[in-house]
Amino acid sequence: MDAGNHFELAIAVAIATFGVLIGLVYVALYARRYFTTPTAAGTMALARTPTATPTSAAPGDGLSRS
Repeated sequence: MDAGNHFELAIAVAIATFGVLIGLVYVALYARRYFTTPTAAGTMALARTPTATPTSAAPGDGLSRS
C-alpha cells in the first residue's frame, strides 16, 4: 500500500467513526425519555428508584455513625 491508500483509509475510518458517534447521540436522545421523568418546570429529571436504608447497623459493618 502506498501513502495515498493509507490516507484514503484514514479518511474512511474517520468518517465511519463520526457516523457511529452521531448514531450514539441519537440513541441516547431517544433512550432519555425512558430514563427521565418530566418535572413541573418542563425539564427532564433522572428517574430515581427508592433505595433501602439500613434500619440498624451492626458494629464493624461500616454503617455505624459513631
